[in-house]
Formats: sequence, C-alpha cells, structure tokens
Amino acid sequence: MKKGEQQPSAQGPMEDCALCGENAATQHIRTQQFAYREGTNEVLLNADIPVIECAACGETYTAESAEEAQHDAVCRHLERLTPDEIRALRDRNGLTQARLAELTGIGIASIKRWEAGNVIQNAALDAALRALDAAHVKVTKPRPVPRFRTTFSQDTLRRARSFDLRFFPEEVAA
Repeated sequence: MKKGEQQPSAQGPMEDCALCGENAATQHIRTQQFAYREGTNEVLLNADIPVIECAACGETYTAESAEEAQHDAVCRHLERLTPDEIRALRDRNGLTQARLAELTGIGIASIKRWEAGNVIQNAALDAALRALDAAHVKVTKPRPVPRFRTTFSQDTLRRARSFDLRFFPEEVAA
C-alpha cells in the first residue's frame, strides 16, 4: 500500500462536515507515515489514522482520535505500554490510579498523564508497571484460611495449653 493510500474499510454513515456543515462527510481509515524524533535520531512510523472526507466541500481532515493513534504507534515503537494497556493493567488487577501509585511509588499525576496519553513513561517505569502486573496476579490469589472442624470448650483449650509430655521409665526401656 502506498503512502497516504486509503485502506479498505467500510464507509461509515454520513455525518456533518466540521468545515462546511453539510451532512456529506464520511470517516475512513488511512495509513499515515509521520516522523518521530528520538534525541538526534528521526524515524518514520506508520499509524492507522481516522480521516473524514466531505463530498460537499471536497475537504479532508483528521478525526479526533488521530492523535491517539499516533501516540499508540510511538508507544509500540518504543516497546512501552499504551494508555489503554495501562488502564487494562489496572482493571485486570482491581487497582485504582491511587493504589497503583502507592504500590509502585510512582506519582499519581504521572499515572494520570500516561493514561490520558499526554506523556509516555520511560523504560524503567514501564518495566515497573509490567513487573507489578506479573507479581500482583500471584499475590492476590487468596490464601487458604486454616479452620478447625470441631469447636473446643474453654476447659479443653486450657488443658491443651498446660499439657506436658512425660516419659515413663518402662516406656523408655522398651
């Protein structure tokens, strides 16, 4: 598929164009190539971007979720959890953002920024999230609680506490 070429997708229902206001706009998915800079290095990444095309005015523009698609592409390139994957990690382990912050020592504001897609976590913090996910599954398994099947009277418990083991000479010789 050539750069900027539309991928085969079902054409969505007509919607109002944000530019001309006519009900002649449809949404498509297009593969977009964009530059991402890591320090002094620049790489070209691909992302499937939602694009809106208007038949009335002929304009084409990106839908609201286009930025999220680019953010996810950068996360995948860096091998980091995406915002949706961080939320899924929390949900899978039954954690709130506050509890995740407490368990990891990461500030809650950072977790909120990661989940909102405002910032991408560094490699060390990404590894901490993944390690917590793996460890938390093991830790949260309920431990069996030992229970007595019989109830003991207070007198029986008192006697059991004062029980003393004694050896009788005839038993030792045998």
